[in-house]
Amino acid sequence: MKKLTLTTLMGIWVFFTACSPNENDGFQDNTLDLKASKIEATVLNIPNLFPEGLEYDHWNDRFIISVALAGTIGIVENGEFSTLINDNTLVVPIGTHIDKARKRLLVANADHGFGAKSGIPLSIGGLASYDLSGNLIFYSDFTNLDLGMYFPNDVTVDNKGNAYVTDSFNGVIYKVDRDGDPEIFYYSPELATMPNNVGLNGIEYDARGFLLVAHSFTNRLLKFPIDDPAAYTEVDLSDPLYAPDGIYLRSPNELLIANNGWGTEAGQVQVLTTTDMWETSNLEEVFFHPNTFPSSVTIKRGTPYVLHSYIHYFFAGMDREIFEIVPLE
Repeated sequence: MKKLTLTTLMGIWVFFTACSPNENDGFQDNTLDLKASKIEATVLNIPNLFPEGLEYDHWNDRFIISVALAGTIGIVENGEFSTLINDNTLVVPIGTHIDKARKRLLVANADHGFGAKSGIPLSIGGLASYDLSGNLIFYSDFTNLDLGMYFPNDVTVDNKGNAYVTDSFNGVIYKVDRDGDPEIFYYSPELATMPNNVGLNGIEYDARGFLLVAHSFTNRLLKFPIDDPAAYTEVDLSDPLYAPDGIYLRSPNELLIANNGWGTEAGQVQVLTTTDMWETSNLEEVFFHPNTFPSSVTIKRGTPYVLHSYIHYFFAGMDREIFEIVPLE
């Protein structure tokens, strides 16, 4: 079993701070003109909120966001933020996914040691399932799989209701059935980045029988067949990625990727298309979001929206007053 060490924790801290702003590096704030958009951006004037995941709940016409540091799930309705879920289940909620067929919210849960509810870093890993009113359906505990360290990051669901969760340290994709029973869907030490980098990250299910998964540290997009994940391949990209984070499969042949750029000027949302079931892809459009750490992207009424998380501020020990949910036009 892997043991958590001080070296591991220092590695996590060094990784994030090395990619974060500080008062002496000439860092520039968000240069976007949010007022120039035809569709108004949502500005959350909540100091040190640092949200991470973003989903749109079309039944209730609201955004759902994971508030990693507070250990809560929030909603944004008519531009106003409120808390939907604040229970003992969630410690550091990260990726979120609405399972539309079953009207439930899936939340990847971890503990990086920096949250308000944190205990022993990397000792918690699981998947929480809620109805859209915020009532817990089940909690799937990955620590029963005896990996020693856990960094669940993002989640998707297939057409049978099985959830798939990436682990950004272990090189693992977990599978959780509709009853909440977990197993290791796939493990590869070649995809692991332990102890101090973020590997497997954003994940989406393609109904043609495979998963698309972003690998942040190596700037890759991977394709995992559901029936044979060991036969995974790397999507041949026409243009490079820049720390791909959350992804959204808008249609079978169009994928949106939030590239956080580790909080630098490389932050952007890319629109990729394919003509061969994601053997290759082409870059169709780019929306630049420098210095904002765009972490997640979703669709509301046909319009894509990206979340400016500014997580790099937190790891640099800096305060942040506002956060944005911005339409892509």
